[in-house]
Amino acid sequence: MLALLAALTTAAAGCGGGSAGAGSRPTTVLATESFGARALVRREVRQPGETSALGLLQEVAPVGIAGGGGEVGAIGDARAGEGRTWTLHVNGALERRPPGQVRVRPGDHVWFDLHAREAPPSRAVTGAFPAPFTTGLGGERIPVRVECVTPGDQPCETVTRALVARGVAAGSGGVGNSVADETLRVLVGPWERLRTADAASEAIRAGPRASGVYATFSDDARALNLLTPEGEIERTLRTSAGLVTAITIAQREPTWFVTGTDAAGVTDAARALRSGAISGGFAVATAGGAPIALPIAAGRPLGAAME
Repeated sequence: MLALLAALTTAAAGCGGGSAGAGSRPTTVLATESFGARALVRREVRQPGETSALGLLQEVAPVGIAGGGGEVGAIGDARAGEGRTWTLHVNGALERRPPGQVRVRPGDHVWFDLHAREAPPSRAVTGAFPAPFTTGLGGERIPVRVECVTPGDQPCETVTRALVARGVAAGSGGVGNSVADETLRVLVGPWERLRTADAASEAIRAGPRASGVYATFSDDARALNLLTPEGEIERTLRTSAGLVTAITIAQREPTWFVTGTDAAGVTDAARALRSGAISGGFAVATAGGAPIALPIAAGRPLGAAME
């Protein structure tokens, strides 16, 4: 396996894949409403060096500032207030500092979203993929490891190859064999096996208030509940359902899950990651192979990605 990964990484670099330095990639600036349901701004910017998230946003859109703390009040005609607020994710990780204090580097993914203030915060999201794997966090690259319930099976290989194709030198092995605090992990396998894997799994089991993940599995792990921003069940998938989601707890690096109700669901989730179909939502479920952006926000039909 290690020899295969080395060969694939070399091939990707030779073909001009994602192995180039971050400075050669454009910075993505995205502003949306309702967890990605409607795009307001989508731009790729070539920046010569570091800048602030706020400064970068002001380069591509009209921005209104709220209060004296440098918070974003409006982007274009979309305004905070009346129970709505802006959140900021950089490379898929939630930023709690004012955007004027958040440093952005060439190649980063900067995502502002306007949604209900009371919605549970998602501390990590998948819609910035292939960030943070290709970008790292805070300017630091992080070792990446794919941890599989069954090392070498099809979903495990699909996820590993998807990362390697983007220039990510991803190690691979069994679940629970890495230094979790210093590794960006992707856990691959049926939820029945992953649900007791570590503290990140326990947070997902506890629901969105604990995890920021807008999906829960049934107690027997055979059904996947898709949730609204209010945490209510909008739909339950009972066969071959998949889920790609991410979570950050305490001071650990994000943990990603490519999981499902059964082997078919896990396979579909892995294929969604490989194809990039996980963009557009804070997380993504799959039903019959079709991606469903999560949470199920108002105005977004089931199965619809970001407009």
